[in-house]
Amino acid sequence: MPDRPFAISVLVSPAKPGDNVALQTLVRELAQDPTVGFESRDSGIALYGDTECDMEQFFIRLRDAAPFPLSAGAPAVQYRETLMHSVVTDHSHRSSIEGRDAVASVKLAFAPRERGTGFIFSSQTELREDLAASVEHVIAQEKEEGLLYGFPLIDFHASLIEATYREAGANEEMFAQATRAAFRKLAPSGAIWLMEPVLLVRVPVLDEFADAAIADLIERCGKILDVEDTDTAKRIRALVPASNMFGYINVIMPLARERARYDAVFDHYAPVPAERRA
Repeated sequence: MPDRPFAISVLVSPAKPGDNVALQTLVRELAQDPTVGFESRDSGIALYGDTECDMEQFFIRLRDAAPFPLSAGAPAVQYRETLMHSVVTDHSHRSSIEGRDAVASVKLAFAPRERGTGFIFSSQTELREDLAASVEHVIAQEKEEGLLYGFPLIDFHASLIEATYREAGANEEMFAQATRAAFRKLAPSGAIWLMEPVLLVRVPVLDEFADAAIADLIERCGKILDVEDTDTAKRIRALVPASNMFGYINVIMPLARERARYDAVFDHYAPVPAERRA
């Protein structure tokens, strides 16, 4: 994954699967711009950015440099999931090893963390180090798949508060299975909330177009932070959900007779209002 959060992504694929390795190499050579990130996929490259313009400009560079045809999918918003309150789950995984009953049990406490602080794991048990590491590894994997919406779970603390086993079941796979099931019990807990990326948008416009530009940002559920006056123009700063910024360049340019430009960068994740969640 990229080093920092981005608001949107686009999957770029070569026409022939055999060109995927060459595509990955080319992207690494070109992706020096901090406005773009990337991640290798089996079917191509996932490009990450904050605006459609960022993505389009980089794709054009990539397409022009590639000696093979490329296609780009539709841009997708990089939503996330998070915990809204603390939850304790547990699970016992039973199996048979060499004819003997084997049991591995875990109890996990999950708690939300401050926005942007990421995931941490701790163990309050005396479970063997290799088995505790297996618990942490499974949670780290599972959180990337999400629980309700298929987006990574972010900003939470997972604590192993109890762990028991019968000696026959004291292996990493048994604890991995128990942990996976306990983690997935978060889904019906009511604690999972969908989060959306919010952009800090800056729009410089001539005075005569400022009111229309502000009204348009508000219609996009934007929060106007400030409007700075200059000699002949105004600089508008606003926080706007990334999902509402698609096609914005096509609105602001005609509005200002092609004399307006804007830039936007990821600012933070915010809960998606209940009425907008599927």
